[in-house]
Amino acid sequence: GSSFNAHSFALQSLVPESLQVVGGDAVQVVVGATAASGPLVQALWQSSSCPGSLARGVAQLQVAPPAAESVELVLHAGTVLAAQGARAAELAGVPAAVTLEVYLHYPGGRRVRATHDDRTVLDWSLAGGLVAAVGTTTATTTTSSPVADAESQPRQLVATPGGATGQGVLWVRFEHEQVTANVTLTVVDLARLEIVAHPEPAYPSYTLGSGADTTVFPASSEVVVEQLAEIAGSGGQYEMAVLQTRLHLSDGTVRLLPSSLVQSVVLTED
Repeated sequence: GSSFNAHSFALQSLVPESLQVVGGDAVQVVVGATAASGPLVQALWQSSSCPGSLARGVAQLQVAPPAAESVELVLHAGTVLAAQGARAAELAGVPAAVTLEVYLHYPGGRRVRATHDDRTVLDWSLAGGLVAAVGTTTATTTTSSPVADAESQPRQLVATPGGATGQGVLWVRFEHEQVTANVTLTVVDLARLEIVAHPEPAYPSYTLGSGADTTVFPASSEVVVEQLAEIAGSGGQYEMAVLQTRLHLSDGTVRLLPSSLVQSVVLTED
């Protein structure tokens, strides 16, 4: 009798962070590859009837990817966050969380997402303990934390517990690239509440006269009413006003309460 032994040839990458095998007989540089040189690929000759390998060899290669030219930080919803428990600031439109995406830019216009690359580092050392990324150790207990989430989604940034306000700087660094970037994040709370009245119905600004005698009258939204007078010949009806609630935040900015929460006021004589 006779027997037949099947033989096979296989390639293996010894540095998967730099090279990957394609089609069983070729290798290619992976996206975001790490520079490497030396025995990077192994070739195996195997037999179905013989355990192990009949022969093996390695290929001396060098992977020298171009260095990143710049970093792009994309923050959705801005760079201002409401302190934890700052309900009034949230009502004024200040988000409780913002999302961060990180991209590396390479020569030739190549843009590589690095948000969840385990070599991307969020450095909280200058954040003042104000902000942290959801799913990582908070800024109050560490100065830097590697991003190790495999999902291709933005990172969510929130204010840390305690309700502290102020500004902090988040630095983004890389273990495999020399470029860095930073962004200033501001955490706010309500400092004071102000309610003012404007004429109602609303009217736009208008101009009377011409030349040197021109007079510009502001729109109703720029006029603050402190007294509502009786409308002449109306039989006791008074002017109307609409209340505007101004939220003065801890960073010195002013936001308006949404109009859906503002009430119109009509004064009548008793």
